[in-house]
Amino acid sequence: MQFPVRRADRVQARHLISLLILAFFTLGLIVCLDVLTPYVLTALIALPESEHGKALGILHIWNEVTLLIVFAPIGVIADKVERRYVYAFGFFCLSLGFLLTGEARSLIDLYIARMVFAVGIAASASMLGCLIADYAIVDDRGKLTGIVGILNGIGIVTLAIIFGRLPKVYDMAQIETLQAGRLTMAAPALLAICVGIFAMIALKRGRPEGATSKKHNLARLRAGFAEVRNSKSLQLAFIAVFAARANLVVIATFTVAWGKTIALLGGHSMGEALAQARIPFIVSQAAATLWPLFMLWCIDRVDRVKMVFASLVLAAVTYSLITLVNNPLSTANLPFFVALGFGEIGAFLSAQSLVGKEASPERRGSIIALFNISGSLGIMFASALGGFIYDWIGFHAPFVLAAMIDVVAAWMCWRWIRARRSGSISNPNSR
Repeated sequence: MQFPVRRADRVQARHLISLLILAFFTLGLIVCLDVLTPYVLTALIALPESEHGKALGILHIWNEVTLLIVFAPIGVIADKVERRYVYAFGFFCLSLGFLLTGEARSLIDLYIARMVFAVGIAASASMLGCLIADYAIVDDRGKLTGIVGILNGIGIVTLAIIFGRLPKVYDMAQIETLQAGRLTMAAPALLAICVGIFAMIALKRGRPEGATSKKHNLARLRAGFAEVRNSKSLQLAFIAVFAARANLVVIATFTVAWGKTIALLGGHSMGEALAQARIPFIVSQAAATLWPLFMLWCIDRVDRVKMVFASLVLAAVTYSLITLVNNPLSTANLPFFVALGFGEIGAFLSAQSLVGKEASPERRGSIIALFNISGSLGIMFASALGGFIYDWIGFHAPFVLAAMIDVVAAWMCWRWIRARRSGSISNPNSR
């Protein structure tokens, strides 16, 4: 049976399979910390529930400030050295971030751990985006993006189920709270080390196509920025990823925090509360693994800018519908979280597919770095403002904020589509 994605030159089948394995673990490990953070705030930091929204927002600000600092250098380095080394380095930083989180006893400790973890996010997420574009021919990058999206979703659900259950297991075993926190964080840390070693061994060797070590780092970054400035399609991809990452941080952070608070109010223990809080998040991510199947069919058949617009509209609608939910743990409300998963993953995959198609090979690492910086700004905005309004206004507020961001981004896409129709932009992929 022939694999549905045609490989780029000098990319072997084992390289592509290795990338798909890494896709399963990359986002799963990154999101795992968001799933466990509400548990850490209560069990290890002993922070009152009324302050969780603000603390979660500030944590993400530290996370995204670090990302803004390191994304560009990592992107430039990725255009000079072998991608596998950068990818492996990312997983090793994720591992260290997990271990430091398990030892945190104050918010300052947690901020430091998040900054280390953020370096791992920058390296691993950047390389996943780069390798999608590196390993498939131009016409099949949309398909590979969809397949990677499915594996991302499966990885998030699987690791959230496995590692999110650990506090309950240790609670039942009557292990002391601080030790349980260390053990909970040590498990994903060990997995991240193993995955990093696998990345270093299994991925394609050699520097990326068009790479040269003679070009100055700043010149590479300027070249990538110039390409974005001259490409309307890339600019729209950057707008879309700003919104998509805002969506992701809202669903990953505030869904679990909301569910945990409701469970604790219902009289559950901390371990049981986290186990219950995972359910709506896991449902949304399970749904997110199905939506890329639809995108696989249409993403290389439909104009990608129109796909971005449609995905943003869907995200705006689904995040708005959460205002109808009073108890996220109620089975009757789970369809809302299914829809939420569709909206969240669609916006991100459409943006990633557009940038993968439009970025030139020799500047791809730098452009993906700038693309991720745009996503980081979206996360920073949604987490900072979302954290405060979560505490001050209520559980629904961050979801309404995400919907508003989606509406603005969709409106900007629609303006570009109308300009293209009127003839002011003649080329669908105008540069």
